[in-house]
Amino acid sequence: MKNKTIYFPELDVLRFLAFLGIYIYHTIPHQASESHLLLQGISHLASVCYLSIDFFFVLSSFLLTYLALEEYKRTQAFSIRQFLIRRTLRIWPLYYFILFIGFVCLPTIAGIFGQTITTPDPFYFLFFLSNYNLEPMLFLLAFLWSIAVEEQFYICWAFVLKFLLQKLPWVITCLFIGFISFKIYALQNGVDTYHHTLNYLPNFASGALLAWFCQTKATQFKRWTQIPTWQITLIWASIIGIFLSVSWIYRNLALFTYVDNIVLSLCFAFIIAEQAFFKHSIYKLSRLKKLIYPGKITYGLYCYHGLALTLSYKALDILQLPYKHHPVMILVNLILSFIFAHLSYRYLELFFLRLKKRNYS
Repeated sequence: MKNKTIYFPELDVLRFLAFLGIYIYHTIPHQASESHLLLQGISHLASVCYLSIDFFFVLSSFLLTYLALEEYKRTQAFSIRQFLIRRTLRIWPLYYFILFIGFVCLPTIAGIFGQTITTPDPFYFLFFLSNYNLEPMLFLLAFLWSIAVEEQFYICWAFVLKFLLQKLPWVITCLFIGFISFKIYALQNGVDTYHHTLNYLPNFASGALLAWFCQTKATQFKRWTQIPTWQITLIWASIIGIFLSVSWIYRNLALFTYVDNIVLSLCFAFIIAEQAFFKHSIYKLSRLKKLIYPGKITYGLYCYHGLALTLSYKALDILQLPYKHHPVMILVNLILSFIFAHLSYRYLELFFLRLKKRNYS
């Protein structure tokens, strides 16, 4: 039986805005002159845009769990095989194409021009373990660690959805507890937490919690989605306040270090729910129709912005031009990323997406 189409256009727009956050973080300096208040504000905003990675994890977990629960409601079963094939068709073609560019094409081209590019151990990248490889590398490859974290989650979550779906609240609780235990251990033993898979357990747990709540507690969830606009506004204001002051919170509230991703991921879960389900939203992002297509190609934008920045920064270095962070270059690289992503979506990814929809939906 084919899955009925489940689609939230608001989430496409949110996905694109999250990519913009990552792009801003990677292109705008986080330090600004103290004499320029506007630059200080821009640099501060850029410095917290790394949180967009957490949003991607929450959104991914929500959608996968939501669709799995829908499948179980229809068929009283869940297919690990189809789940993993769908994920493979969506992620692997573009991912391995980027690896081909980073490990084969760019070093070959550099060699033709008498340049040398040192590549990291490909083992970590081929098997989605690059978040545990911290050696210096091309930026094109450096940010792929987040895709590795997602793939590790997909594999584990497939078995949770197959064998522990009825115990999902307990699994989610264990993920939260596991994260706190990991943070206590990591912070006491100097373990790098930012790239570690266990650091993102709350992101995956929060997305799954939202999916479970709206699917299995329909009456309570419907009441929750009916809250008035003024209450939504207060919640949004609180969330924005947390995001903008997160650096201050880290410095002044030691306890926050142990629960940071729990708090942040629950904020992201609310944003997803508010846009996808709430009746009295301040503004539905689906009205920004021009941003829906960029949202559809966000995976490509995320992958190819590394290529655009790598190529342009290398060209500027060769030409000895100090314009890496110039507004014009930031815009040019964004446009270049969009061109790469559009062509990739049309001529590479769309073939596999159609195959996925036709045979494994």
